[in-house]
Amino acid sequence: MPAIITIISTSVLLASVFVGASFLNNTLQTSAAAPTVYEAVITEIPQVMSSAEEPTQITETENPASENSSVSLPVSFGFGGDIMLDRGVLRSVEKNFDEDFDALFQNLSLIKDFDIFFANLEGPVSDKGKNVGSKWSFRMKPEVAEVLARAGIDIVSLANNHMGDWTLEALIDTLNYLQKAGVNYAGA
Repeated sequence: MPAIITIISTSVLLASVFVGASFLNNTLQTSAAAPTVYEAVITEIPQVMSSAEEPTQITETENPASENSSVSLPVSFGFGGDIMLDRGVLRSVEKNFDEDFDALFQNLSLIKDFDIFFANLEGPVSDKGKNVGSKWSFRMKPEVAEVLARAGIDIVSLANNHMGDWTLEALIDTLNYLQKAGVNYAGA
């Protein structure tokens, strides 16, 4: 059975599919997702379970792929667009949610229903660096990385026009915060 991909936003679909498929090779997720908006079928994802009618249980010591077995594993992907928790969004969180960024995601629990959720991080997560001078420079507070992880975001794209708004120092800091939070990234 091919993997089912659930799409929330198509803004990063093509890049997300390739990164998500690559991420799948390193992380085996076995839970099925409930909500769907649009569905597309990907047939290029490697098979990683036995060909039995019922999925077999995989333990930490087993590696069915190394045994060249044919398997079917439903995997759900969710895709989000730009995440930018600075400027007006930051002011709103400070005013309306007592600086609690988690409140932004409290009604978006469906993000956690996906095996892999991918979104675009529209700027660095850091308190370092120097503003390069753009009128539209973004830099999110360091705690945003943990907020993304708690919200269920598994992987973010860093390949966008704002990741360098606060120099390489902020970008490197972003990579460190994302790694500490357990949020994977691509594009930098």
